[in-house]
Amino acid sequence: MEPQPSPVSEPLPLPSMFTIPSQIIDQILDPYIVIERFRRNLRGEMFSQEQKKWMKLGKRSANDAGIREIISVLDTYVNRNTLLSNLDDEEIYKLTMTLNKELNTLFFMKWDKFDMDIADISLLTTRISDMCFLALKQANNKALLDALTKSYSVREMKGLPEEKKGLSLNPFNR
Repeated sequence: MEPQPSPVSEPLPLPSMFTIPSQIIDQILDPYIVIERFRRNLRGEMFSQEQKKWMKLGKRSANDAGIREIISVLDTYVNRNTLLSNLDDEEIYKLTMTLNKELNTLFFMKWDKFDMDIADISLLTTRISDMCFLALKQANNKALLDALTKSYSVREMKGLPEEKKGLSLNPFNR
């Protein structure tokens, strides 16, 4: 008996663009994740991928009042409005420098009330400014907005089904 030829199937078309799953889009658009990670770092905690929980690994950078104030300032710069904006390099630079000046003023005026180690202030200011700069780079020339718009357009053109809600990739406990 001769082997039967395998049925020929049409090759899958290669997409010209990709789609981003809606859960990933939700994660990208949620500035809370960036801010929460930094809040936890200010508290001296790091997320353990192995244990799937936050672990105390270092000393706190400030007391609770100081952390609230720092996060309040940070929230002004890292939010959905800024991430979905059309910022050029100069605007990102100006925002980052303004944040840096605001943090320096805040720390100079209240470092003792925030129970901060004065030797750590410069490093902390740099870390916060760098984190904010990197978050704002997502808005550089509408990069994030364009990627999301293209992904949504491809989803609509291909008639892809709506994805199930409820699955969260967010490792942070809100």
